Amino acid sequence: MITFTLRYLNFYVINRFSFLRPLFYIDYPQEHFEDQLHRYRCADCKIETTVINGRLEGHLATCPYRLKLTAAGYQASKQAASVDAVGHDADDFD
Repeated sequence: MITFTLRYLNFYVINRFSFLRPLFYIDYPQEHFEDQLHRYRCADCKIETTVINGRLEGHLATCPYRLKLTAAGYQASKQAASVDAVGHDADDFD
């Protein structure tokens, strides 16, 4: 009886909260900027990580990482994404 209850509870929790999306998408491939110690960018769409800011909509619409997650059922935020392709130059003195 306990095993059945735990199985049912586990099934319920997984299905009940399946609508929740991750708070941050940080498992995308990253690469260093040349001659920059703490600056990274997406290896696929070349957008800086501080511009992406953990959001799926921070990647370009043609980014393979974003396309893969969108095809898997993950959704970008309903708010319009403002991607600054130039990036931020606050870290130029590393």
